[in-house]
Amino acid sequence: LWIGTWDTRGISRMNVQTKKCKRYLPGTTVGAILKDSKGELWVGPENIYKYDKLNDTFALYTVGGVPVTINEMKSMIIDNDDNLWIFSVSGIIRINPAKYQYIIYVKQNGFTAEDDPYVSATLLRNGKSFVGEWAGSYTFDPNKFRIPKGRQQLAFNHFYINGRLIEPGPNSPLSTFLK
Repeated sequence: LWIGTWDTRGISRMNVQTKKCKRYLPGTTVGAILKDSKGELWVGPENIYKYDKLNDTFALYTVGGVPVTINEMKSMIIDNDDNLWIFSVSGIIRINPAKYQYIIYVKQNGFTAEDDPYVSATLLRNGKSFVGEWAGSYTFDPNKFRIPKGRQQLAFNHFYINGRLIEPGPNSPLSTFLK
């Protein structure tokens, strides 16, 4: 039995026979715990973690060595193709773990989760998602989402080289923040 906490106590696994718990990710708020069709366990607080059964630990999920940063995760679902859909103040983020790809859908794409303090999402049997927010609810079909065509705005939240965060400074390749 996996138990997530909202008060920075991480996630715990309880052995239901012995009633003993083992804690993982201390100091982390856990907003979602999901298992995909392959039995892989995904945990989402400010970053995405995948449970490593062999080492009995959680590994930070990265794309090209860079963590996928989530600002205030509200809810997470896994669709029928094992894509993770994360609802957060950053927007709605679709992660394809098999291809190490992700895309962020923001307010300009029609989503309002970033403005909402409470968001809950679930995947329906027909493959569509039902999303409840403070201001109402809606459904969408994850299979019909497409990468927007045409020129897109690019926003840099963080800049990494070889997995190391790069910030402007005298010994940095950047003299100012990227815009």
